[in-house]
Amino acid sequence: MAFQSIERAHVQVSSAVELGAGMYNNTYRVQVRGRDQPVVLRVAPPAAKQFRSERELMRNEYATVPWLTSIAPLMPQVVAADWSHEVIDRDYLVQTLLDGVPAPDHLGSYPRTTWPHFSGSWARSPARCMPSVGRASARLPGLGMRRGRRRCR
Repeated sequence: MAFQSIERAHVQVSSAVELGAGMYNNTYRVQVRGRDQPVVLRVAPPAAKQFRSERELMRNEYATVPWLTSIAPLMPQVVAADWSHEVIDRDYLVQTLLDGVPAPDHLGSYPRTTWPHFSGSWARSPARCMPSVGRASARLPGLGMRRGRRRCR
């Protein structure tokens, strides 16, 4: 996967709009000069506002990407990732913007009885074996995962 650190990218932003409905990150649709499609900037909350189980959650998400190859066509690609806090004082990812309609804008048009099927189909993907790399999984009992080990269903 090719990505670069933002401070070396020399990008020029022509517009940025915060996207609502984020439950953890601040999320923005960003139009970058010289790029046809906008990108998505996801910024983790400040460490002081995170629960213990949420610390470095974005880093954990990023670390799982290689184990999700079976559903990669359904996911945004990571364009850049930075944990240095030099450009933005928090962890952040830049990802491609997926085509389509955001789920909160359209999910309500489907009968509520069908909603569990949407999450169930991707949750049963073949990519079920991944390492645990974050602090939370190393400390919380009952997860069955420890740092550096793998757990497969």
